[in-house]
Amino acid sequence: MLCDETNYLHFIFTVALACCEMNRPADENDRVQIAKYIKAALEVAVGNDRRESVEVGPIAYPPASKTPLLIKIGDTDPRLLWYHPNLSLEELADELAGLLGDLIPQPVSIPA
Repeated sequence: MLCDETNYLHFIFTVALACCEMNRPADENDRVQIAKYIKAALEVAVGNDRRESVEVGPIAYPPASKTPLLIKIGDTDPRLLWYHPNLSLEELADELAGLLGDLIPQPVSIPA
């Protein structure tokens, strides 16, 4: 399997979401619990060594099939994630990779 930036980001977010799967809210309409779930997963993805603050909060929005969440990592500009409750773990990982991929440092690899 080719290990490029896209695969790496998908992997890092999939692992982070899987680690926090027990925090995924049973009530997919509970915006506060959804924000806590995404925040926990992002803290795993960002890692403790960077000491970046992760803030995730729901945005006031009429009830709908998706939940808007504002995500801020460190000193970066906030980003908007539309959380769809029916997304699989892999699909949610792809959404996060596309939205936040430029904020996650890539590993340094040196060919042997």
